[in-house]
Amino acid sequence: KNSRPLKICYIGWGHSIHTQRWIGWFARKNHNVFLITNHLWGQGIVKEYLIKDSLSHLPFGKNVDFINNVRIIRKIIKNLSPDILHLHTLYYPAFLGVYSGFKPLVVTPWNGDVIVKSRNRSFIQNISCKLGLKRADLVTVDSEDLRQECFKHVNNDKRIEIIQWGVDMNVFNPCKRSDELKSRLGLSNDTKIVLSTRHLSKVYNVEVIIRSIPYVVKAIRKVAFIFLYLTEKDLEYLKNIARGLGIFEHCFFLGSVPAYNDLAQYYASSDAYVSVSSWDTTSVSLLEAMACGTVPIIGDLPSLREWIKNGDNGFIVKLNAPKETSEAIVHVLNFDEYRNNYIREKNINIIKEKANHETNMQRMENLYYNLLENYKYSYSSR
Repeated sequence: KNSRPLKICYIGWGHSIHTQRWIGWFARKNHNVFLITNHLWGQGIVKEYLIKDSLSHLPFGKNVDFINNVRIIRKIIKNLSPDILHLHTLYYPAFLGVYSGFKPLVVTPWNGDVIVKSRNRSFIQNISCKLGLKRADLVTVDSEDLRQECFKHVNNDKRIEIIQWGVDMNVFNPCKRSDELKSRLGLSNDTKIVLSTRHLSKVYNVEVIIRSIPYVVKAIRKVAFIFLYLTEKDLEYLKNIARGLGIFEHCFFLGSVPAYNDLAQYYASSDAYVSVSSWDTTSVSLLEAMACGTVPIIGDLPSLREWIKNGDNGFIVKLNAPKETSEAIVHVLNFDEYRNNYIREKNINIIKEKANHETNMQRMENLYYNLLENYKYSYSSR
């Protein structure tokens, strides 16, 4: 039953590592994969169709662009005649697929699509989000928290499956630990490293981490905070805070790594991973840190509590609480080898069991086949 390659059309962001890992897996399994996007991946791994980057800001332009873009993607989908249409996010451009009329439709909301309140989104986006969940034949989410949110817009008999983006454990593991990172940054071997890999925009609260540093430095002099990020939005603002607090010498604002897999060395060579975002579903960077044996310190959010038990395999702190964050960091940096090993083993086993990329994509492949089978059966029996 599962031998025929599938023809899958995705709509989403081609420049996102999450899209690339998901659709890349299916392309490498010899499925016929197509991507409609406003940001090309550009690696030639899948056939891509580029549409306008965003809706225009001219008077009435948004509605005109919206209608034109729906027409364009309908035409592309009709010509492709895929087995399945899969929307990754319910933001632009994926939400255009809600109006394609194509079935079977799979929807994967991302961080913030459903959980974040809708005041910052356009009217069309808000309507499309609810409509997308209602029209989907299958919804996949990455946390129980997000699953419960989706049930507000989806009939309970509709299938909502938890599929993790997951971690490639051949790449992300403790073996990537290396003293080379410390020597490259001019740090002594006994320097403790605290890692942040989230965006610098306000929602991720990197400022809270920076404001925790003076408290940490009082307790532990030899400590370095490494910040990795994709874009430099708010970078100067954050650097100025660090300078004002007199702890700039402990901060390393390194930007983005040359390749995604290079992240593994940073995780595995760090003593603590900190993420205190205002909102999150399952954070892939948290899973990567866990797979590399780094002790996680996270903000108190429902989706993250599904992974971390406070004081056992990591630490949960109040949001926007620099002092409490610093106390957790100092506590972790003072761990002995026994405690570090306990957390490392526990988290690696959690990732193996629940968040292995390969296993989750295989489950997704089976869901596609089952969906197609059920859809054809119900269609032929009408």
